[in-house]
Parts: sequence; C-alpha cells; structure tokens
Amino acid sequence: MALHVFTPLETLNRALQSSYQTVGGMIDAVTEIKTELTAMRTDAAFEALLDAVIQRQQAMDLVPVDVPRQRRPPRRFTGPAPSHTSTTVCEHYRPIYFSLLDNAVGQLTERFSSVGLARYKKLEDVLLTGEVPDEDQDLCSSIQN
Repeated sequence: MALHVFTPLETLNRALQSSYQTVGGMIDAVTEIKTELTAMRTDAAFEALLDAVIQRQQAMDLVPVDVPRQRRPPRRFTGPAPSHTSTTVCEHYRPIYFSLLDNAVGQLTERFSSVGLARYKKLEDVLLTGEVPDEDQDLCSSIQN
C-alpha cells in the first residue's frame, strides 16, 4: 500500500527539488499529484491493489496476507456494545489505505495552498511576463517598501 501511494509522492519530491523548477510549475505538479492520489481513492483501485498483492504473494510463495490479531478494547470504552473486529483482509486494510491517501492529499493541500505561495506565484508571473495586471499593482508597491 505504501509503495503504491509513495511512488507519486517521490516523483513529486524529485520534481520539486529540481534546479529549474518554477513556483507555477511546482503548484501545477502538486495539483497533478493530488488529482492522481484522489483518483486512487476508490474501492475498485483498492481491490485491484489487494489482488495484485495477493498474486505477488502467491507467485513468491510467501505467507498469505492475513488479518492481524484483534484485541478487545476495555469495556469502559465500548460499554455494553460489542467491539468491531475486521473479519477479512479487505475489511481491515481498506480504512488504512483510504486514511493514507486522505492524509497525503490533505498535507499537500495544507502545504501548497498558502497565501504566501500564491503571492510568490504572482511575483513569478510578473518577472516572467514583464506585465503587471491591474489587480496586482499593490503586490509590486508592497515590495518597494
């Protein structure tokens, strides 16, 4: 699961550390990776990944993927209700997979949608094109001060 999610993130990491990367290109790359990760957040994608893992495990004659031992939480946390336990591998790993994808997309959104980064993008556009749009006049005047 981790390799499936970290491969696009590693590609993004390499792109962001490039010496020729621009702020606009960086924001576009992050948007593209977020789109890719969001597309992977489907039941069909998870089941395809799990099937691939099971096929590799069988081809390499490894120990089958199994549900980890379930521990019962203390009664003070569950009350009279029975605690939930996963009965299948798919049931156990699906929430973990979706949580991993949600955290990755959330962190990318949090880190690359700041006001400061948008301001750097506007400055970059001014430097690259030489044109200052009317709505960005205050941007250039704040740099002079």
